[in-house]
Amino acid sequence: MYIKNFEDWHLVKKNLDAENRKVSIRSGEIRWMAIGANIGSEIDGKGVSFTRPGLILHVIGSSLALVVPFTTKIKDVPGYFTFSLKDVFHADVYWR
Repeated sequence: MYIKNFEDWHLVKKNLDAENRKVSIRSGEIRWMAIGANIGSEIDGKGVSFTRPGLILHVIGSSLALVVPFTTKIKDVPGYFTFSLKDVFHADVYWR
């Protein structure tokens, strides 16, 4: 059973906020991002930094973007689709 670790995520989130660094991103990029531990069935970040790769769909201002997180689990249900990029990169994406 997967137990969400909100306490550690809050520590990581506080440290990220304290860094106050500027990151330049563009639509169409695939980046590692801190997704965090989310409530309910939303996709979570992995590891001690709560990160996972994601596709940046649209940049909204200097500190907000619409992203699609990637997952390694292949599911045949609505909202999941698989794609590959030039036979080099293969990912499963969850879109809800």
